[in-house]
Amino acid sequence: MKGITMKSPSLFALLLVAACTTPANAPERAAPRPLPAAPEKSASAKIAKIAFIDQAEACECTTKRIAASWSALEAALAKSPPGIPVERIHLDRDEAKADKYDEMESLIVPPGIYFFDENEALVEMLQGEITVEQISEVLR
Repeated sequence: MKGITMKSPSLFALLLVAACTTPANAPERAAPRPLPAAPEKSASAKIAKIAFIDQAEACECTTKRIAASWSALEAALAKSPPGIPVERIHLDRDEAKADKYDEMESLIVPPGIYFFDENEALVEMLQGEITVEQISEVLR
């Protein structure tokens, strides 16, 4: 695909599936090999660090979604124990930092919130329009 940079393998796979033109009566092919399993996420880990990945410049609907999710994060953190550091990274301004998180778990719909334990292991990742309840659930 000339002119398009594919940073996310899952997005690339989605585009391939969406662009599939194989007729319904095509001969059967061998079943595809399964993808490797995602790393296990710790269910009861204490959150020690959060990374909020968004875009500095975006369309109006994405900007609203980012603002709503950031407000939800602030509200959830206000109800949780103090001292959890939050790193905010703009995809369009600091691609190298954002890529580090995307390699852990692909971000399809900004914003993305990555939650880490004290060993810097990924505990959970939320993306899209994120609510206070979703964040609070991860922080418990």
